[in-house]
Amino acid sequence: MEPGESLEETAAREAYEETGLTLNCLTFLELFSGPELYLKLKNGDELYSVTAMYFCNDYRGELVSDPTESHEIRFFDIHDLPSLNPTNTIYLSKYLESELLRKR
Repeated sequence: MEPGESLEETAAREAYEETGLTLNCLTFLELFSGPELYLKLKNGDELYSVTAMYFCNDYRGELVSDPTESHEIRFFDIHDLPSLNPTNTIYLSKYLESELLRKR
């Protein structure tokens, strides 16, 4: 977060910086924290991540990969995803759970 930003503003800014997409409407899904979100970075720094997860299907722009932010970006069918790291698996599980609840 930058000083003075809300979680939603941070999510929209980060999405734009990392993908080139402008997000128009964000729906809050979950706040993640705890021991399963431990990270050790290449430089040796250790941290516990706190992540706010949002859903958005109202966006504009074209996917643009910034090599300082991402190796490659693209959309995938939810049933044909590539291998995910353990943290992203946690996020995806929560998203799928929320989708099931919305459809009830």
